[in-house]
Amino acid sequence: MAPYIPEIAETAVNDVNAIVERLRKNYETGTAFPVEYRKVQLRRLFWAIKDNEELILEALKQDIGKPCLEAWISEIGMILEEIQLLLDNIDRLAGGEKAVVKLQYKALMPHVRKDPLGIVLIMGAYNYPFQLIFSPLIGAIAAGNAVVVKCSEATPATCYVTQKIFADALDPDLYTTVHGGIPLSTELLAQKWDLIFYTGNSTVARIVQQAAAKNLTPTVLELGGINPVVVTKSADVKLAARRITWGKTHNAGQICLSPSYIVCHSTHVDALIQGIKDTLQEFYPNGVKASPDYGRIVNNRHFHRIKKMIESSNGEIVVGGEFDESQNFISPTFVRISDRHDPLIAEEIFGPACAILVVDDFQSIPRLVRDIGDTPLGAYIFSNDANEVKTFMQNTRSGGVTINDVVLHGGVGNVPFGGVGESGNGRYRGLYSFDVFSNQRAVVKTPGWIDGLLNIRYPPYTRGKLSKIKGQVGAPTFDRNGREFYPGRIWKTLFLGAKTPKKAVVRYFLVLLTAYLARKRLVNSWPILATLPVIGKFLTR
Repeated sequence: MAPYIPEIAETAVNDVNAIVERLRKNYETGTAFPVEYRKVQLRRLFWAIKDNEELILEALKQDIGKPCLEAWISEIGMILEEIQLLLDNIDRLAGGEKAVVKLQYKALMPHVRKDPLGIVLIMGAYNYPFQLIFSPLIGAIAAGNAVVVKCSEATPATCYVTQKIFADALDPDLYTTVHGGIPLSTELLAQKWDLIFYTGNSTVARIVQQAAAKNLTPTVLELGGINPVVVTKSADVKLAARRITWGKTHNAGQICLSPSYIVCHSTHVDALIQGIKDTLQEFYPNGVKASPDYGRIVNNRHFHRIKKMIESSNGEIVVGGEFDESQNFISPTFVRISDRHDPLIAEEIFGPACAILVVDDFQSIPRLVRDIGDTPLGAYIFSNDANEVKTFMQNTRSGGVTINDVVLHGGVGNVPFGGVGESGNGRYRGLYSFDVFSNQRAVVKTPGWIDGLLNIRYPPYTRGKLSKIKGQVGAPTFDRNGREFYPGRIWKTLFLGAKTPKKAVVRYFLVLLTAYLARKRLVNSWPILATLPVIGKFLTR
């Protein structure tokens, strides 16, 4: 029997200011600053998620028809891994880091201190309603902030579960949830925050950015885009068809990283379409609609939005095209279009539809991709030619890239995730989340005894002082045309090709060790030792 999930009450708009002020007052007591306190909150959160797994899965099924395995991997398992990763590294992260400076500044002990930002607002989205709240939340807690989270009103069951987990695990004086629609969001954005973290579409992101600008509040915007998939002549087309189909059917296409359109070489287009059909039959042998492993569109409004985009296309539906409004069901639909101006790819689809464009040469693809959408969240290329991959990456922009697959760069733990331009700004996930929610303060400590060495900064300013300051810059090892001249080559030779003195020391040590062993006639016994200088060069590149 499925667990019961009651309706969740909306937060009164008039209560928002009091909620924020209460958290700010409690934050200013310094409760969240000790690292041990943050660890306890993360540990309690880990077990609250584990203990409520069945409830989370049921909520995701009710809200968006998400299959159990998809839900556990992308919503629960991913969060549990992130908590453990941050717990393993929080002491090091919170301890700050040394600054890399010239020798004359070493006595100032320059370092970077990572302090909490303060009170942060996290606004989630409906497509991954659990993950997109808890992933940034983990980083915010680890960095020592107080947090207000607002789930998407389109996923009320997940909002209830989120509220329950907060109540079970987290300190209510510093972490709270709110629930409601546009009026609540408007009131939240009117408050003064130390950071707003928003996941959603670019239209709302502009509203968030404008509201944040009134208080010069920094924002992290995790958006989407029109994500291209390139299938070149050198690609394994059968593999491409399988992986593209998975990326398009995952979460019923409601994922910011989902492929929006395929640019396929003309020699492969028929095989690609057939491969997609074969893969769908393999994935859903009794039909997509009958399968428990395929989700549904989140609500009727988005069902009609996606259906209208498909029907407005001037292209030919070559796969799918089935709709059932009673279930908010849209089958995986692939449409062969003739030009880049087709309405299907005029904006982010955010559903199980994908366009197919056919080209005859690779050289035109980067320009085509830039013309359709210059800054997608994800870009994908299927190719077995390293030069094609290099050319594609050098001549396009995107938040991330996956080669010979789709989506995966957004699911790998501890890899920075985020967009560029229209697909957003800021990077988080894993250890990168800590820095997103931290104020990185430069700190130096000037000892009294060093004043004699620093007196060149004090008036009166003399030519002698200016000469000393200029001398600290050092002579260049390159000419005005940008070419390195002999002093640079001399140092490179003296350093045995290493880029820093420390790395040069390692190389000298390994060379001397090899020479010593050779003298002792040990190299003949252990041939591997003869490669020590080469190993040293590799380790200190």
